Amino acid sequence: ASLPKLPLLERIVAQISKIHIPVKPVLIGIGVVAVATSAYFIAASLKQAVFPPKYSLLVLPALSASVDSSTQFLADAVTEDLISAVASVGELRVIAAPTALSLRTYAGNFSQVARSLGANYFLQWNMLKNEDRVAFQVTLFDTLSAKPVWSAQTQNSMREFQSALREIGRTTVREMKVQTTPQEEELLARVSHTAPEAYEAYARGRWYLRQPDPSAVPSALSAFSSALEKDSLFVEAYIGGAWAHLMAVDRETDTLISHVQSAWRYLNRALSLGARSSESYRVRGLIAQYQLQYDRAVDELERGAVFAPSDAETQRRLAVAYAIKGRIDDALKVAAKAAADDPRNADSYTTLGSIQHLRDENLRLQEKNDDSVYREALQSFEQGMRYASDKSKYASAGYADLLEYTHQPERAAQILVDRVAQTQHYVDY
Repeated sequence: ASLPKLPLLERIVAQISKIHIPVKPVLIGIGVVAVATSAYFIAASLKQAVFPPKYSLLVLPALSASVDSSTQFLADAVTEDLISAVASVGELRVIAAPTALSLRTYAGNFSQVARSLGANYFLQWNMLKNEDRVAFQVTLFDTLSAKPVWSAQTQNSMREFQSALREIGRTTVREMKVQTTPQEEELLARVSHTAPEAYEAYARGRWYLRQPDPSAVPSALSAFSSALEKDSLFVEAYIGGAWAHLMAVDRETDTLISHVQSAWRYLNRALSLGARSSESYRVRGLIAQYQLQYDRAVDELERGAVFAPSDAETQRRLAVAYAIKGRIDDALKVAAKAAADDPRNADSYTTLGSIQHLRDENLRLQEKNDDSVYREALQSFEQGMRYASDKSKYASAGYADLLEYTHQPERAAQILVDRVAQTQHYVDY
């Protein structure tokens, strides 16, 4: 078989790293380092890659009885916040927020879907907002039992509801009989009190960040700015703003330098106010990566992964950082864990498939593989296609490459013809 050209390695790395600055010499170096590294072939499935822990939890989306869009923003934000809070417990595996929120309209058997996601408990809850008060009805279920493990009702003012949210998290962990460290107890008890109007603006910002459309990022930035105008001490809004600036770079909405500088300013303000979360480490790691400080990026992202082992977004970013450093075996393990913890998120499979593809190209350069090995990467991309918000735009270049390598050129050509009609982009041509 003819050897692939090195620029393909560059394109794969660029695809997963999203570094939009002049890095051709760096990427060539990455290709050399990766080829020089002894290849480590991982053939295990996702279920084999991550041994199921004793305790695992699916937090279903908080359901709101109101049709008001602002209440829906709030319901999604409290779901994300609760998941983030309990994800800091090391002995507990928590299904990631994107997968959890994708179940908002699910009408089937919750025990069954929780088990299919590898969770042995699930939390079902409803939220009712009435003027300045919020009520929660919360029930924790064991997936093997029809009876609830724990159930409670709370009603608080908007200013107090964040405390109620943390108490729900602490009680859930306690009722599951999960052992926690003093540091984890402290994190679960930590509450950020903020004005109701500030939190509602923050909730809108979080909602915009979950939208795939690049035009949603400026709306997210505006919402976080609005939250900080209402409460200049709102730590989570500063971290959200920092992440939004980095997403602006990720989604190619603007230049790199100004957004990285703004992200750094937001992060520094959050740190000065005592911020400590997996997202804060993730922001630090991604800033370092954009500045080509790859060792520091790995260090910060590893800290974030230790801080919250179930934070799939941090795992995906760490996998990319490992791949850039040529640590392909580590990248594959972490990417597989992200896909296991966030299995209904296309980004999980895109990252895993891209790193598998990079591994396969490195092996091919050494003439140590055959075409059949590409099928594992192809399966990851096809799994990502299932959950892509826009299937016509999903990973066209990498997906088409893999279809060609697995002797499916007609499918590859059709994907690219469809893409060319939409994008007129040189890569698709």
